[in-house]
Amino acid sequence: MIPPASSPVLLLVNGPGELWGWGRPLAAALRRRGLEVRLRLLPCQFAGGEERLLLERLPSVRGEGPEGYAAFFLRGGTPAAAVVQLGGELGVGRRVAERWKAPLVCYTYGFKRGLERCDLVATAFNPMAAGLNGVRCEVVGDLVADALTLDRGPSPWGEAPSRGKNHCRLALFPGSRPAIRREARGFLQRLVETLRREGGEFFPVAVLSPAVDDVEAEQWREGGMLPWRGGAGTVLPGAHMALTQPGTNTLELLHCTTPGLVVVPDEFFDKIPLGGVAGLAKSLPGLGSFLRRRALDRWRGKFLSWPNRLAGGEILWEAVGAVTPESLARRVRELWTDEVGREKMTRSLRELAEEIGPGAGAADRLAERIGEMAAGR
Repeated sequence: MIPPASSPVLLLVNGPGELWGWGRPLAAALRRRGLEVRLRLLPCQFAGGEERLLLERLPSVRGEGPEGYAAFFLRGGTPAAAVVQLGGELGVGRRVAERWKAPLVCYTYGFKRGLERCDLVATAFNPMAAGLNGVRCEVVGDLVADALTLDRGPSPWGEAPSRGKNHCRLALFPGSRPAIRREARGFLQRLVETLRREGGEFFPVAVLSPAVDDVEAEQWREGGMLPWRGGAGTVLPGAHMALTQPGTNTLELLHCTTPGLVVVPDEFFDKIPLGGVAGLAKSLPGLGSFLRRRALDRWRGKFLSWPNRLAGGEILWEAVGAVTPESLARRVRELWTDEVGREKMTRSLRELAEEIGPGAGAADRLAERIGEMAAGR
């Protein structure tokens, strides 16, 4: 079935990180080229319910979903001039593209099955392209860098009390999924209490999803952290250092050259989502915990954060496993007092960003290619 020439570009997204970090800047770039954009939330076993709220915040983008796979394929959706897969099972994108005889584009940070059947594979950096098992791709830059430029508004640091040059502006990233945030809140509260009990001049800001409601925001405030829903782009430029879990937040630290620590405590592991068969098996008594422990064992000795993985060496500090709020407080204080070390970390992040390929501008580069493919299908 061939769609009419006026059909929209269809973006397929399955999680809050891809939606806000990838879909938001790409949709804006496509709209600037006069293209209609339709965004569809894919079925996702990791969904926390906030994806739809984030979708409603995207200007000039019609959105659908999420829904089960059966309803997704039976309903079919509207015709598409091009299908762009931003996360999720690539088989879904292939079926939708085949239905409408439309080109299939996949933007990815790593290899996944079926990439060789896409009409265009795009990735962020040269080292990521080298890890795609020989699949032909185009390096267009990082959509996360473009997302940071869309975070406009005041900075949270204007609310920080003036305590002189030794006062640390500490950005805390508890995660985008509600289950992980709930686990992180108590952990980070104990961390902040330890820092303050030991005389630390720290002003902690919890960087939260824009979809977080006022009730949860107040819980973070009561825990001694300023809740902030204005986006990392309004926080990191003024932060002295950051504390985060692995994921796209580590790329935000790269683009803003913010020193930081990347941590996965043991107690968080039961909340980490598992994909594929492992994800389906997690509900069986004891099996989900066992699979996560196996994953933890595989992580030991390997880099977790994107900057370290891209550099092939440690730039950001990392810790995984037996990490407590008290032991982490000592690491945070150690990094804060090591001014030379933080300056070296900032310099290394800047040099890495210059070495690995284009950063910002990915949305415009990718939107131009999608527009060409949609027009020439």
